[in-house]
Amino acid sequence: MSRAILFGFYAFCAFNFVKWQKFANFKSSKIFPMNYDVFISYSRKDTIIADRICEAFDKVGISYFIDRKCIPVGCVITDVILENVRSAKIYLVLASKNSYDSGWVEDGLRYRWHLEREENRENSIILYIIDDSEMPFFWKFVLDHSLPSRSIGSFNMRDFPIEPYLVDKVLGMLER
Repeated sequence: MSRAILFGFYAFCAFNFVKWQKFANFKSSKIFPMNYDVFISYSRKDTIIADRICEAFDKVGISYFIDRKCIPVGCVITDVILENVRSAKIYLVLASKNSYDSGWVEDGLRYRWHLEREENRENSIILYIIDDSEMPFFWKFVLDHSLPSRSIGSFNMRDFPIEPYLVDKVLGMLER
């Protein structure tokens, strides 16, 4: 199946959350959600920073889902991603020009944001801004329209480094 077809299906699902919620609850026998502490959403162009975050999380025992290490061979990629976006305690987005240009990253953020609102979850989305590019409308909308009691965290890497700030923030959210 081509990436364009998979992307089209994933985009359709993210934009029609209410209609396909029943489908998203379907558990394929090939999906093994690991209930990770953190789901890391990023553009592959930002792999160097994602790797630094993974190394920092490894040092303190924070479990994480990152696509290139956590998708089992033979699984349907979209099923694995959707299930782990749903089950992770924290959804960490590396916000950058690269991720703003990635349909996958925005669709994942859109899906998790809808889950937060539908399932009345507590604050569990972090937008970790890693460059100075302008944030697109939808991303600003998510920040501006999160419920006051569950505001989405947004931090700039320049002012709040991975170690200790991001690691400490995640540990605090996990109550460790």
